[in-house]
Amino acid sequence: MRLTGAFLVALGAVRSAAQQPCPRDSAPPSARAPIVLFASLPAGGGESPDLRAVRGSVLQDYVARFTRPGDITLVRAKAEAVLEGAAGAGAARMAPFAEVSFTYGTDGRYTQIRRPLSTGDPRFDSALVEPVARLQAEHAAYFLPGGLDTLQIRILIVFDAAPDTYLMPIAQLAPRGTITRSAHIVPTDLYPAWPKDLEEKRVNDDVVVRILVDEHGRAVMDSVKVIAGKHQGYIDAVLAVIPKYRWTPALAGECTVRQWVQMPFMFHFPEAR
Repeated sequence: MRLTGAFLVALGAVRSAAQQPCPRDSAPPSARAPIVLFASLPAGGGESPDLRAVRGSVLQDYVARFTRPGDITLVRAKAEAVLEGAAGAGAARMAPFAEVSFTYGTDGRYTQIRRPLSTGDPRFDSALVEPVARLQAEHAAYFLPGGLDTLQIRILIVFDAAPDTYLMPIAQLAPRGTITRSAHIVPTDLYPAWPKDLEEKRVNDDVVVRILVDEHGRAVMDSVKVIAGKHQGYIDAVLAVIPKYRWTPALAGECTVRQWVQMPFMFHFPEAR
């Protein structure tokens, strides 16, 4: 009796008919950490910790009011466009690209709502102001220390807010070319042919290969790298069957891309009793 198996490590999703291959560079894309878009308070000096804490509470409540999917969609789309226009600059070095300011009064009124740094996109700018209107409609109230009656709030929309004390994530963005869904092997009953000499000797082995799967779900054979495997007979059997496999290709957004995957093949005999 013999046992054999082929298992793909990467998980993925089924390809839809509308998905088309992305234009590709010389090197395949790889999974990268998402870029995070923040609402942030500018770093301030000379304020008491109590007052700074109130500003942080207002910021947190402001971000929490981004509840409508349409708002988040607009913010994400605009942020992606900003990143696209700043290609090569590096998100961490980009200046704030939008700003909202307003005055909170202990009477529950939110006044002087402005956009000192407007993007020129009315729908996007309105989406940034909308949370302030919701705070006012909900009569969100804060205790102002030191006998203050009003508090000026300035909120920046940024990709990197390292100098700031308070920042709240609004949305995550996948950088262009980032794999958003991994390749997944199409179920099959094809297995490597068992070499007769190794079968007769009941030799066990584990062969692991690294494969570049192209935009159409096929293995790029000249890319295959053997990561593990002690017996050339098993390795040859694996290399012979790989061209017969098909994958649902990886996705980067709405189009298919190449991706490296890793597959282990186990050639094991059961232990004798």
